[in-house]
Amino acid sequence: MFTIDNIDYLESLGGLMKGLLVLVGLIVLFWIFTLTSLVIVEVFIMNYITISALRTILGLLIYALSVAVWYLVSVFVARHYLKKSSTPHSNN
Repeated sequence: MFTIDNIDYLESLGGLMKGLLVLVGLIVLFWIFTLTSLVIVEVFIMNYITISALRTILGLLIYALSVAVWYLVSVFVARHYLKKSSTPHSNN
C-alpha cells in the first residue's frame, strides 16, 4: 500500500511512470486552481461587488493569479525532477 512515508515505492517505479504521475498531478493541480478561482469569483466577487467593471477586473486578476501560481508550481516541480534525474548514476 502506498503512503506518504513509503518513498521506496516511488523509487521502484520506472522513469516513465514517475513522469506520468507528475503530469497527472500537474493537470489535477491546474483543475483545482481553476475551480478555486471560479468559486472565488462566483461566491465573493459576483455577490458582493456591484460595479461591473470592478468585477471584471477582479475576476481577471484572480484568474491570472491562479495561472501564475500554477505556472510557478509546475516550473518548480519540473526543475526538481529534472535536477533529480540529471544526477550521475553510480552504476556506470
